[in-house]
This record gives sequence, C-alpha cells and structure tokens, in this order.
Amino acid sequence: MTVVVVGNPKPMSRTRAAAELIAGKLTGIPPEHVIDVVDLGAGLLGWGDPKVAEAKAIVKAADSLI
Repeated sequence: MTVVVVGNPKPMSRTRAAAELIAGKLTGIPPEHVIDVVDLGAGLLGWGDPKVAEAKAIVKAADSLI
C-alpha cells in the first residue's frame, strides 16, 4: 500500500499534487491513501484524537511512504 503524507498548510496544495504524481510514477498506480496534515488540525496537538490515530495506523501499514 502506498501512502502520501503532505504537510503544506494549504489544503489541496501543489505540494500534495506533486507528491501524488511522484507516488504514481514510482508505483504505477495512484496512492491508496493521502494524508494531508492540514486536515488533522488541532487533533495533532493533543492525545487520543481518532483521526490522528487512523492516520498513524495507515502510515504504519504502508509499504511505500512518500
């Protein structure tokens, strides 16, 4: 499973588009998951946020991480 993690503060940024393009070029298929850190918001600042926990599980399960 290929996962892209993007940390640009703008949602749907050019950085995200570039990372998705690179993932597709490297693997031949689009990434199965794209985690845009901006979407996790304030949940990153505390403990136990379910969206952050889900993102962490996806990253841990990745075969390829960009």
